[in-house]
Order: sequence, then C-alpha cells, then structure tokens
Amino acid sequence: MPKKSVMQCSTTRISKYVKQHPGMQSREIADALNINIQTARVTLSKLLSTGRISRTASKPFKYYSPSVMPCNTATAKSRVLACVQRHSGLRTTEIARELNIRPATVSTSLSVLVREGRVSQERDSEYTRFYPVMELSIPLGFGVSPGMQFLNDRLAEVRA
Repeated sequence: MPKKSVMQCSTTRISKYVKQHPGMQSREIADALNINIQTARVTLSKLLSTGRISRTASKPFKYYSPSVMPCNTATAKSRVLACVQRHSGLRTTEIARELNIRPATVSTSLSVLVREGRVSQERDSEYTRFYPVMELSIPLGFGVSPGMQFLNDRLAEVRA
C-alpha cells in the first residue's frame, strides 16, 4: 500500500477512535489501533493542525479529544432540542458531549427552550435533567358547541 494511502487510512481510524474514546494518550491510541507510535503521533499532529481534534496537556502527558465545533445560536437551539427529544433526561454536559458543542452554548439554548416551553427541566439530588415537552395538537374550536361557535364567529366579525 502506498505511503499516502496508509496515512489516509490511519487518519480516518485515529479520528474515529478519538471521537469514541476521548482523553486517550498517543501510546494508548497506537496500541488500541495496532499501529506504529510514530505514525500515530504524526497523524495526531495532522489532526490537531486541521482542528479535527484537540489536546489537553497535563505534564508529562498529552490527552486527545474531539474538537468542540463552533455553533451559532439558532443552529445550536434546534440541535439541542432534537437531542433532548431523542435522548430524554440528559444533563447539559451530556448533551454538549453528544452534539460536540460547548456546554455554555448548550446551557444558553436550554434556557431559551425552557422559557419557550419546549423543554422541561427536573432537578434530582445532584443534576438538572432535561425532557421534551409533548405538544398536544388541539383543533381550533375543540369542545365548543355549534351555538357557541356561531356566537364567537359573530363577535369576531363585530370586533373586526
């Protein structure tokens, strides 16, 4: 296999591995994927330079994790709502990890969604968990007798 093809293969494998196992060191990544440590380090460096992963240093170790992607407020709000609807009962940090966006962005989006009544929050002994609010679709005029509906229609005409 040509050298470029080997590097592309290791880039994909390492990127996927770091997403699935954040906080690992280069030696652990190389051992888990059964690749040369130098290949792992070169590939990790390449992924760092392109912003696909991030590194946290705690001397003498370096830990690799997926990069937190920037996200605008409107996009974040819709993504957070979809996540809460898919995975009911998650905490803010769990939603952030699931969506790969900053916890502060998730927190802001959740505050707006709670205020809008689209998400509810429940506090247990340690954490606040978020749940989707089920919207009931009630047809206009539901529970109104035909006579009352007639009066409401006439009143609306007079007010207009």
